[in-house]
Amino acid sequence: GTRNFMDWETIRECHEQGAEVLNHSKYHIYSKAESEKRSKDDIRNEMIESIEDLSSNGYEETSDIWVYPGASAGATVTICSKVMRCGINSSGSVVNDYEFIKMHKYGLKRFPICNHMTNTLEDLKGYINQLNETPGWEIWMMHSIYNEMSEDFLNDFRKAIDYCLENNIRIVSVKEALDFYGVINENKN
Repeated sequence: GTRNFMDWETIRECHEQGAEVLNHSKYHIYSKAESEKRSKDDIRNEMIESIEDLSSNGYEETSDIWVYPGASAGATVTICSKVMRCGINSSGSVVNDYEFIKMHKYGLKRFPICNHMTNTLEDLKGYINQLNETPGWEIWMMHSIYNEMSEDFLNDFRKAIDYCLENNIRIVSVKEALDFYGVINENKN
């Protein structure tokens, strides 16, 4: 509900239109330096508060899927492994294959598209084609607040979705992928 952040009504509208609601933290402490200054109790409490907030607003099923607000730092990954079902980090175009997911379920990779950069349709197809070389799961991230989220990009993104479908690449929610790969909720709270 603060500047550049959605409120619960907007989140519900997005969810009703098919968006999956995941846990991106309560306070969105982004920088590594700022994150490293926090105590382990502060980090853990924020994670638990954010699970409670999401759960009380109807998103209990995905409230323990943590999407790090920026790069993970310090004790965040360790605490995430005690509180959350998994953690999705940000870094490069990486296919999360089965072995990687088993070994690094608190450091799953997401790739920023249209995020301080412009990705062409050919770029997007290149990322998709990586799945033919290394079968697995790619997690794409975008923020709609950036200027790069143009109508041209959205048209290319729609074509990239069509390209996935034409190449028998399934598009799934994070929860569906976690269920497929057997990453279960171990009720860590």
